[in-house]
Amino acid sequence: MGNALTSLLIALLIFCFHSGGQAAERVALVIGNGSYSSTQLVNPKNDAVLMADALEGVGFAVTLLINADRRAMLAAIQTFSAGLHGTDAVGFFYFAGIGVQVDGENFLLPVGAELANEEDVHFGAVALTRILQAMDRGGSATNIVVLDAARDYPPMRGFRAPQRGLARVDPPVGTHIAFSSNPGSVALDGAGRHGAYAAALAKAIRHPGLEANQVFRKARNEVYSATGQAQRPWHDHSAYGDFYFGKTSESTSTQETGSGAQELIYWQAVRESRDVSVLEAYIERFPDGVFVGLAKTRLAMLRQRGAIGDGESPLHAQGARRLSRHPTVEAPDAVEVGKRFPVQFWLTEEQMTPAVAVKPPRGGEV
Repeated sequence: MGNALTSLLIALLIFCFHSGGQAAERVALVIGNGSYSSTQLVNPKNDAVLMADALEGVGFAVTLLINADRRAMLAAIQTFSAGLHGTDAVGFFYFAGIGVQVDGENFLLPVGAELANEEDVHFGAVALTRILQAMDRGGSATNIVVLDAARDYPPMRGFRAPQRGLARVDPPVGTHIAFSSNPGSVALDGAGRHGAYAAALAKAIRHPGLEANQVFRKARNEVYSATGQAQRPWHDHSAYGDFYFGKTSESTSTQETGSGAQELIYWQAVRESRDVSVLEAYIERFPDGVFVGLAKTRLAMLRQRGAIGDGESPLHAQGARRLSRHPTVEAPDAVEVGKRFPVQFWLTEEQMTPAVAVKPPRGGEV
């Protein structure tokens, strides 16, 4: 009883990454089972953590289970299904561990299950069809199921009609299904920290600009080469639209263009400033910026003249800080330098555009 409770508590170790309390459009359930009574596998736990990190890195809210029993797996699948809402949602299910096929149907083995024959598998394991149905009920437009589970299961040798690996599956509409090895064959667990398939897939997911089909093809080719053609991953789908894990080249280009516009706005606002700290903030924010050379030249000139911001100054005395470190701190009253009114401002990290022009010197007008 104590071991079962411990297993359940470990299995319910959950890492959820949400943004601002809003429902995530990308939801993933990742399970790594290795502590079986009949065999101990090291890689599934490491592979599950690796995959969870990769998926979180491309915007998925990830739930991670390690060494989960059947009860924990079913509870997590139900919660996972409930989180898949709307046509913009994407569901990703990953299982590392042992999977078997019985009578042409695939089953994922939970930790703690004693499966001596085919009947035990039907009642004690988790059927792949159950997972696919749960994801379909969620209503997400795109679903991805990855089974890194084509491993040998020693007790299966006593089954009436033992079958190697996993059975081929026809993906439901809008679904990608991938196996770490071709249907009917077993995968190599690997001697390193991670299995060959998990390492290749995580790497491909992190690669920017790849569509889902490209991700699985890239992972397959890498595994096929790394294992000396001994292991050939399998992938099939019935998706009608494209899904990109990371940023596409178009979005990357747009981001770079936006960054250039942000720098231009920033530079135009600070280029005539006589405050050393303001120019230092620009250089710190855009170390490889177009105008860094000009900023450094003006900075050197201001320091030679003993401009404000170099050491104690009226602004520093009133609590002003570098904008890059405190982008939303309210600036103090502006200090008049000569006959110019220096407009002070702060920038938001999101847009790096002037947010507010602070009030002019007391009794004056802009």
